[in-house]
Amino acid sequence: MHKLRDHTKRGYTGVDVFRFLFACIIPLLHIKATSPIILIIQRYISRLGVPFFFAVSGVFLSESINKYGEGTALKKYMHRIGRMLLFWLVVYSPLLLKRHSITLQNVLFKTPAYLWYLSALLFAAIPFCLIKRKYLYPMAIALYIFGTLFSETYKWAVGDFVLYTRLFITTRNGLFFALPLMCIGESSWTKKPRIVLMLFSLALLACEISFSLVKTAPNDDRSMYFFLPVTIYYFIPLVKAWNPKIDSSFIRTLSSAIYVMQYGIINVAEMVLLSFHVAHNRIAFFQWFLLILIPTVVIYTFRGNKYLPMIF
Repeated sequence: MHKLRDHTKRGYTGVDVFRFLFACIIPLLHIKATSPIILIIQRYISRLGVPFFFAVSGVFLSESINKYGEGTALKKYMHRIGRMLLFWLVVYSPLLLKRHSITLQNVLFKTPAYLWYLSALLFAAIPFCLIKRKYLYPMAIALYIFGTLFSETYKWAVGDFVLYTRLFITTRNGLFFALPLMCIGESSWTKKPRIVLMLFSLALLACEISFSLVKTAPNDDRSMYFFLPVTIYYFIPLVKAWNPKIDSSFIRTLSSAIYVMQYGIINVAEMVLLSFHVAHNRIAFFQWFLLILIPTVVIYTFRGNKYLPMIF
């Protein structure tokens, strides 16, 4: 996920550690693994990763607003995230054209190559920077409730909102997902850590996830849950309070690299390994191993290069 450039100067190294840990397990959602342990991680732990990144993005975009003002902060943010998104869409365009049917609708509303996180941030940053908080927070709550109800997690209960999904495809986007979680991050950042409430909300989220596994189809997108923002709300202050004395600049950049490189590594590795007739149950391991190894080698090799921050 994108870099939070100044936060190590303020001592928030725990944020970088958790960004790296989540960056390592989020790709498991995109790998076809059959191990019971991996399935548990996919269903119960990896789902926390993207909401955590959205919340942290809200924290530091808010700090940028306080430092530069709404207009300048938004311009800087849009330029950085937009540049990264465009670069990787161009890099992946041959692979996307080979493996998928790409339409303008998909690129805009369900950005391929797992880059939807970046396009969601681009959209969410606009209301986040420009709308007053007394209006933004109630709006964000309503948007998340609506988005979750009409997500694939709860379509068994309310059905499909055809008028919406026909055009916008999914509610897992900047409006219904990224924006509310960015508000959660901003509002929770100054709160005191409350580990009991975090564990309680995490237990409720686990129950909600378990229930959704029974009610939804295996291929449904189960990204949005009602107790997810509550869990993140109590989780963020705990991460903020934990600041190991480490130089986290390397893993900060590595986290971004793992995210943007995962689509290429997963798909190319699968094609190569299948051509060598590697057993399907072993392909997932090699994919995940290469997902960590290749970005690590790239970041270590080109550390200090002036162009590295432009793409990671």
